[in-house]
Amino acid sequence: MKVILVIVSLLLFNSLLLCYSIEDNVACLEGVKSSFTDLEGRLSQWDLANRLVTSICKLVGVTCWNEKENRLISLQLPSM
Repeated sequence: MKVILVIVSLLLFNSLLLCYSIEDNVACLEGVKSSFTDLEGRLSQWDLANRLVTSICKLVGVTCWNEKENRLISLQLPSM
């Protein structure tokens, strides 16, 4: 169990680094979403197909600096 937690933490950390290096929050969230096997469908409501209309701040588990800028500050995905 601890090994799985470490692996998941590393995947999230790497995905968040991608977020800051290319400054594209939608691409970051796409990477996080594709990194998981979402058996319970919790991330299925993350519709990131249309980058112009997507408000990432309203997605489950996503926290932004402020909703007007859509800039990701943290992810909270307990029990993933």
